[in-house]
Amino acid sequence: METATKQGTPTTCPTRTLLELSDKLYIIKGGCGAGSGIKMVNQLLAGVHIASAAEAMAFGARLGLNTRLLFDFITISGVTSWLVLAGDTEFAKNAVFGYKSSNLRDWIEEKTGGRIPASIVASVSIELLRKGGPDAVCQHLCSLKKGSTCVVNTTSERDMAVFALGMIKVELMGKHFLCRTGASFVSSYGPTRSRT
Repeated sequence: METATKQGTPTTCPTRTLLELSDKLYIIKGGCGAGSGIKMVNQLLAGVHIASAAEAMAFGARLGLNTRLLFDFITISGVTSWLVLAGDTEFAKNAVFGYKSSNLRDWIEEKTGGRIPASIVASVSIELLRKGGPDAVCQHLCSLKKGSTCVVNTTSERDMAVFALGMIKVELMGKHFLCRTGASFVSSYGPTRSRT
């Protein structure tokens, strides 16, 4: 199997399937568990990157820096990491669900083939979530025209909960939203909505 893979002509069905799902296929020698060991090392490094990035952003905030501008600078400077830019991750290279954009507005333009340009996509910022709270989210969403596209920037479950509360307030006024989200939003929105 290893030789066939290197030559680019896999002879077994599992190998062929794995090659079709990814750009690279690594055959790890060492028996059962060797691949998991490498994955653990990778996850350890990922954790270090995430913790370091969080510490750096917290330090910037403590210095009084605009964290949105700080984040933008970090992502284009030499200290950036593939963990910071979504468009550079392995997920982005997926043959079926792949994408190039890290900015959500650009991602929408990319995924709609330009039908929804990034320039008209509204945004709920982290600053609005943390300084304005649910009321500011409610006011922002109420200001959107019917059929608008809006992205939400969050970095924590608390951010998600604040947005969910604001959106629920607008829904109680009779507005409706179609959301494309991850599971973390559902865990914030569902229990909150059931209590209203």
